[in-house]
Amino acid sequence: MLLYAKGGYTNARLKLRYSLDGDSASIGDNIDGYRIGGGAEFTNGSNFARLEYRYSDYGKYVYREGGIELDTGVKMSRHQVAVTGGFHF
Repeated sequence: MLLYAKGGYTNARLKLRYSLDGDSASIGDNIDGYRIGGGAEFTNGSNFARLEYRYSDYGKYVYREGGIELDTGVKMSRHQVAVTGGFHF
């Protein structure tokens, strides 16, 4: 059995669409954040199985254009669980 931890940089694409009184608009942007996680890998000869948890946090999204900053109130984070398996040859 192998236990491990991970951490680092992550990037995601954000697309916001909104409408107000019949008018609509959309914006897209790349957002930066950090990722932490950990997992366990089990091996049996050439077979393996892995269970991993990942948490990504991108913080609060602030739209910036032309010197104007707009606090959108959107806070981005992601929780993921990954289960994988396979064999080594």
